[in-house]
Amino acid sequence: MNGISKNVLIIVLFTFSGLFAQTYETIPTTHWIYKSIEKLQVYGFFRSLDQGCQPYTRFQIAKVLLIDLEANQIVSKSAEVEINRIEKELFPEIQYLQQRDINPSESSIKVGFTLGNTTKYKEDTKNYSFFRLNGALSFYDNFTLRYSAYLDQRFKDDPYFTGYEWKGFQGYEEQMYISYATDFVDFKFGRDYVKWGYGKGGRLFISDNSRPFDMISLKLKSKYISFQSMISQLDKMYNAERYLTAIRLELNPFKNIYLGVGQSALYGGEHQSLDFTLSNPLAFYSFTQDNDKKPLNGMIYFDAAWYFRKKYKFYSEFLIDDFQVDRDVKSDLEPNELAFLVGIEGVNVFNAFDGWMEFTQVRNRTYNVPGQRPFEKFLHKNMPIAHPLETDFQSLQCEADRWLNSHFKFGLGYYLIRKGEGTIRGEFTEPWMEDDITMETGYTEKIPYGIVETTNRFYTSFHYEYNVHLQSDFSIGYEIIDNLDHFNGNKSDNLFLNLNLYLAVDWLKHF
Repeated sequence: MNGISKNVLIIVLFTFSGLFAQTYETIPTTHWIYKSIEKLQVYGFFRSLDQGCQPYTRFQIAKVLLIDLEANQIVSKSAEVEINRIEKELFPEIQYLQQRDINPSESSIKVGFTLGNTTKYKEDTKNYSFFRLNGALSFYDNFTLRYSAYLDQRFKDDPYFTGYEWKGFQGYEEQMYISYATDFVDFKFGRDYVKWGYGKGGRLFISDNSRPFDMISLKLKSKYISFQSMISQLDKMYNAERYLTAIRLELNPFKNIYLGVGQSALYGGEHQSLDFTLSNPLAFYSFTQDNDKKPLNGMIYFDAAWYFRKKYKFYSEFLIDDFQVDRDVKSDLEPNELAFLVGIEGVNVFNAFDGWMEFTQVRNRTYNVPGQRPFEKFLHKNMPIAHPLETDFQSLQCEADRWLNSHFKFGLGYYLIRKGEGTIRGEFTEPWMEDDITMETGYTEKIPYGIVETTNRFYTSFHYEYNVHLQSDFSIGYEIIDNLDHFNGNKSDNLFLNLNLYLAVDWLKHF
């Protein structure tokens, strides 16, 4: 290669450096590896990772896996398969860790893309394609520049999607950040996922249901405690600038018990700028709201996980949006706005099957706000920041699956959803203020509220992977919906099928 060609190559690499990924980049929380890690945590692996705080980095997972393989015995076929999958996915990172003392490198570059196709049948057949281009640069073991873009035809049928459209594809820039990370500190500026809690059907506080957040994030971690704070600018609503500040503290007071506590403040206004008082990670936002007379939509959150005998995991989340302490005036009759979930996950429960069961309840008006400040709704890019079912619902979901061999997994599932009439996007109703309601009569309402739409969904799933780069999922089930769209007696029942195929390819180079 002559000198001119080398110079051109260098210019191209730096010009398109945003299109590359590296060893230490965070993995999108929608990636299959998180389900594998959560299952292996029950077996005793990956416990040193933040239990209720994602995403993780590729380097972080690889490093913990190497340590845990020396300390833990693989006790089942399921655990062996899951570990082998992660080892193959993170082979470049594991290989680098094993050889870096012999052949150290200062930087790395990695190009990656994912191609996929989804076919859905429910009354009619729809076919969608999606594409992710991702990557980053890393410098030494600490600095990372990450970029990924995501295009998906499924967004064209989503009435709430807002974003880029090009030749039948809709999409957005998924991750774009610069970070500095060690084993104890992680500072990040830019766009990335944040996912807190343990729920499998959805999280009650901060989730990946909405878009990744444009933020400044700081995480501090030691063996028994971790702390994360994020300050994010959300999308505009009703011509108002909007900001979200959230913190979460996790403690590991005993060997198999993890406790988390968090709070958030969503605030904004037509000419609102970043408020440093509401961005203080050590402030208690409820006190700040009262003392400084600053309007906001604040929430308090708790979560917990208990691992029992490397066989079961018990977990829960609890969120307080609004809680009425006084009973002095009529407005105090407003029902409390609360959410909780409880779940259990077991491994090798019967006949080599792993499984989990989860119950969730979110009361009406949780995450919503009165009409005077509609931009404080717990939404980002038109999507709920927390649970995908929004508000005013009860759900029960259970799944069981088993690896039949290293390539094929079989699963069964059931999902019950009781959805009330309340929504986050809709009106914040105040029936307790009606003339026929008094302090003497009081006010109560059922959970869920109004005419309840009830969905019973039964399904079976099949997963086949040629290797971790080429995988497929197929599910078939039957769905029965009573009181469809909240009309009494309106019923629907349908057979549904889903087929997903995807190919993930990447290239890594250390230098």
